[in-house]
Amino acid sequence: MEKVKKIYHHYCLIRDDLPIGVIAAQLVHAAGESNPEGKKCHSVVLSTNKLEDVESMLRSNEILHTPIREPNSPYNGELLAIGVNPCVRDQSPILKNIMKKLTLLGKKDETKY
Repeated sequence: MEKVKKIYHHYCLIRDDLPIGVIAAQLVHAAGESNPEGKKCHSVVLSTNKLEDVESMLRSNEILHTPIREPNSPYNGELLAIGVNPCVRDQSPILKNIMKKLTLLGKKDETKY
């Protein structure tokens, strides 16, 4: 019997209205905080203008994630990014459904949330 290799996906989500420097800093923070063991995985960066809504869906579906809130001005505690802990996407249909409604960072398409 052939052993099936598990492919992990690591999603990092960012608000789509931030300056590029803030995007870079917050994504690095989200990636590191949500994958502290450095698990080898496929990384996907998605953007949305409804980050709070996505975070609420992740929380209500008990999907492990790390919200990144910037304590300093001008953001003063706002949610800027989320790192979703690496997981086997095909084993989490709820997560897969949430992520497919978001836009890859850099695309101009509207998110579905």
